[in-house]
Amino acid sequence: WSALPALLVLCLSAKLLSMGMLADTAARSFAAGDSAGVADAAAGLRIANFIEPYRAPFADGDGLFLAGDFAAARQRFEEALSLAGTADECVVRVNLALTIERLGDAQAKAEDPTAAARLFAEGVAVVDAAPEGCFDAGGEAGADAGTEAGAGEKLKQAGERLQQKADAAAGEDTAPK
Repeated sequence: WSALPALLVLCLSAKLLSMGMLADTAARSFAAGDSAGVADAAAGLRIANFIEPYRAPFADGDGLFLAGDFAAARQRFEEALSLAGTADECVVRVNLALTIERLGDAQAKAEDPTAAARLFAEGVAVVDAAPEGCFDAGGEAGADAGTEAGAGEKLKQAGERLQQKADAAAGEDTAPK
């Protein structure tokens, strides 16, 4: 009977040790522009991830973003946001806002200012919904050292850019044709 609890403890220990390594692999793969590497790490993060459940969809979103599948990346980042704690919310919001911005840029390029303006406004809403701590000095609202440095500043910059693009797209939509 003592073998079962020992096996469970061993499995839990292995999972806890692998979480950090897989998250690091996902981050390094993202920095290298390796969408397949990010996807592989995300697959490992999905297995029995009850401690930081947001990490797998977050890594999936990163891989999809790198692959240029912004619609699917948005879905994964939205899932990650729903699972993230306050300390990790800022970094997730940065990636979600940047993904929505790319979707809006695609609509603007396709000469659909109405859809572009709507997407840019959705991106602004993602930024506006961030907890105050996201914009504090350091920008991580208590996030651990493993989170991306400067997330608050990146989120602020994305919000400003999205607002400018939303205003420009709304102006294009009302301009006489």
